[in-house]
Amino acid sequence: MVEIFQIGSITGCIVALLLFTGYVSQDYFVVETERIQSLTVHFLPGELEEDMRSRTKKMLNTTIDQQETKSEDKKPEEYEIELKEEPTEETDDQKFERIEKVQQERIQRLENFCKAYPYLKGLQATIWYSALYEETVICLNPKSGSTNLMDFIWYWINGEPFPDDSDKTILHDGIKPFESSMPKMKAKMKSLLSKRAELGEIFTVRDPLSRFLASWRDKVETERYPTYHRNRRDSFFYYKKITTPVLMHKKMAYVKSLDDWQKESGKDATFGLTFCDYVDYYSLTVGQIGKQKVDYHLEEQWRNCGVCYERYRTSFIGNTETYDDDLWYLFTKFNFRPPENSKSSQYNAHRTNTNSETLRDYFSPCKKSSVENLIKRYAKDYHAFGYKPEYPELGIKVVL
Repeated sequence: MVEIFQIGSITGCIVALLLFTGYVSQDYFVVETERIQSLTVHFLPGELEEDMRSRTKKMLNTTIDQQETKSEDKKPEEYEIELKEEPTEETDDQKFERIEKVQQERIQRLENFCKAYPYLKGLQATIWYSALYEETVICLNPKSGSTNLMDFIWYWINGEPFPDDSDKTILHDGIKPFESSMPKMKAKMKSLLSKRAELGEIFTVRDPLSRFLASWRDKVETERYPTYHRNRRDSFFYYKKITTPVLMHKKMAYVKSLDDWQKESGKDATFGLTFCDYVDYYSLTVGQIGKQKVDYHLEEQWRNCGVCYERYRTSFIGNTETYDDDLWYLFTKFNFRPPENSKSSQYNAHRTNTNSETLRDYFSPCKKSSVENLIKRYAKDYHAFGYKPEYPELGIKVVL
């Protein structure tokens, strides 16, 4: 009897101790207390489990309420507020410095190219409508933003920008006296070179494949094509320069007079050719000289501008792909007021703007081998100006 009493007393003490501990720290020990009580209190099947769930839920709700009350009592200044720094707007000086660094990289790449091809140092710009002003050659490389450079030349000559709402014919006529093909400019150029003067050169370039397509769309494509969205510009001159060689290569009939051209173009403005026929032909002829020399719109850009000529010192290389920044930099460098709206789309209204989707639409129907050969024909342009001969939209990556 004494032993039973002692055991009962010990058990009672343990239970009392646990109950006291649970009371002191109910957040943690309440569940354990219920388990000890279950040793002495009998529950029907399933009642213990339900009771435990109820008590546990009540405990958790009590703890959450306590935490919320503490949070409400906390003063606002006690919270750590994470402030996100707003991106600072680039200043004009920072913008100029950033673009100038890019210009230096482009010019250095070109110098490395010219060192790799020393025989190019004797070749001047070949394009006849480059301009010469104050011992600077401005190469108007077709389909690479050359119209924008005409705006720059106008500003330089007249001391004020060309009016946005004026006819572009006025712009062309205004700079024509300074074209290198004009007698006075030829004489001036000859005189400068005889004095071994170093001439600055400004020019723009474009991804070779995009430029090829832009030239074809501007000089060959007609309203018969579904993508034609502007007034017809096909002419007998460019028919002779660009289309006739393709017809001859394919042994197709071609015309020699303006009257015959007008009659035939009325019957079939495409003259039986597709864009891919042009790709096939010019993938064999770009870069040739003499009678096979291609029109300036399709010619290699380094050759058009004579970028390695020993008397030229490149001072600006504009890329059509980054023309917004480049044009701003060029105007600022010469202390001209940059255009208020320097967006490329505003400066060049041609429908020949080329993107990845347009490249795919035009080149994908052509033979892949012809497109790759055309890219190889422009190998020096890729090297000189840092363009990559990779076109994922066409599944083409050429190693030059």
